[in-house]
Amino acid sequence: MDKATAGEWIAACSGLFVKDEATNVWKPSADETGIPGWQVNFREEVEWDWERFPVCDVYKDRNFDTVPATEVAYGKRLQQLNDFVRNTVPADIYAFEEVSGEQAVRDALPDGGAAYEVCTFKGFKIQRLAIAWKKELGTAANCASSPA
Repeated sequence: MDKATAGEWIAACSGLFVKDEATNVWKPSADETGIPGWQVNFREEVEWDWERFPVCDVYKDRNFDTVPATEVAYGKRLQQLNDFVRNTVPADIYAFEEVSGEQAVRDALPDGGAAYEVCTFKGFKIQRLAIAWKKELGTAANCASSPA
């Protein structure tokens, strides 16, 4: 996901959640009680913005314990991804999957993707597909997608 959305996701996951005893659904806490979203089992029912954010327990360590993300760690991850793309897989065309949109692709590409055109689409939650290619190859004639 793009860096700005990651900041919102990290803030949401750092918030406290409580389990509603009547509905058995985890919900953001209305007060200072509960557990951080990082500790909620997202395989249970959770009141969550599924359209925008991945689950809080997405990152795991070797013991399969959840690793809470921080903005500093996410920034470091993006920089490592930039370095990997620039130094290990330099290409004219890249295909991406499970991205939150164009800005996520640009955040992953060296120099903010300034040298690339990007085609992606909206409305398919966090797991969108995208294609990026060097601008010198030309501009897109059509970035339309078919939900089918």
